[in-house]
Amino acid sequence: LEIGCEELPYKFIAQATEQLKNGFSKFLKENNIKYSDINVLATPRRLAVIIYGLAEKQDDETKILRGPIKNVAYDENGNLTKAGEGFLKKNGVDPKDAYLQDNYLHAKVEIKGKETATVLQENIPSLVLKMQGSHFMRWDDFEEKFQRPIRWIVSIMDEKEVPLQIINVKSGKISRGHRFANPNTVEINHPDEYVEKLRSVKVLVNQEERKAEIVNQTKAQADKIGATPRYSDDLLEEVTQLCEWPVAVTCEFDETFLTIPEEVTVTVMAVHQRYFALYKNGKLTNKFITITNYLGNDFENIKAGNLRVIKARLDDAVFFFNE
Repeated sequence: LEIGCEELPYKFIAQATEQLKNGFSKFLKENNIKYSDINVLATPRRLAVIIYGLAEKQDDETKILRGPIKNVAYDENGNLTKAGEGFLKKNGVDPKDAYLQDNYLHAKVEIKGKETATVLQENIPSLVLKMQGSHFMRWDDFEEKFQRPIRWIVSIMDEKEVPLQIINVKSGKISRGHRFANPNTVEINHPDEYVEKLRSVKVLVNQEERKAEIVNQTKAQADKIGATPRYSDDLLEEVTQLCEWPVAVTCEFDETFLTIPEEVTVTVMAVHQRYFALYKNGKLTNKFITITNYLGNDFENIKAGNLRVIKARLDDAVFFFNE
């Protein structure tokens, strides 16, 4: 299952992956559907649930139902009363299969399991719309809320589409790639090919892979100038949830800004711009790394834009520090 959205706030993405994993796990157990594992993948534009080892149908279930007490279920002649008959009819039980136990009418009911695809079709929309978070919104003229407008849905079990609709969006097999990828769409024919098909349209949908790619690229960029990057786990997590195809770019600012305490400079870079500071011999340099969500090889405009923004931020920092 892939829910495609307009850009999700990075703070919601970690909450969403946890809610979806817990929600689907609880739902499958309550509905007697066996599975081996659930993996939730996420980028700013999509939330995806991949369920492994999913059974084709619910397990059959045997239930013992307790009905009315004996003197209500049967009359003085030992015949079923209206109350007794109503209980059996409601549960689809033949009178000959009913019995008394502990002075109550009981019935043994065999419940045949439904096809898993049918159960998913009936329940996924409400499962998704039960998700919680701050600043949920409405769009168009719909009453339902979600974190951001839903734009596409992919819903496939093995090689078959499981048709469903969430709010006004109907599912299909077409997913969307990076905004600037060409082609921009891709057809998913089986859950096993999902991750690689997304990679072909410039989306690293697995957040752990994206994080590792950011760490590796950052180190490679820093090694080119003999520097060491420093960043917190929280900053790395945030940057990971802000891009679909990370590309590390080294930029720089005017050295005069190194005259203020480095804590001020580093805080401005990390909190306001999500930059990774670079150090040489334990000292802060005037270079930093920014992680872009960019396809291409021309970084001059990116460097100029980041320099313009960081200069304004650091000018403010210098002013407030001096004051």
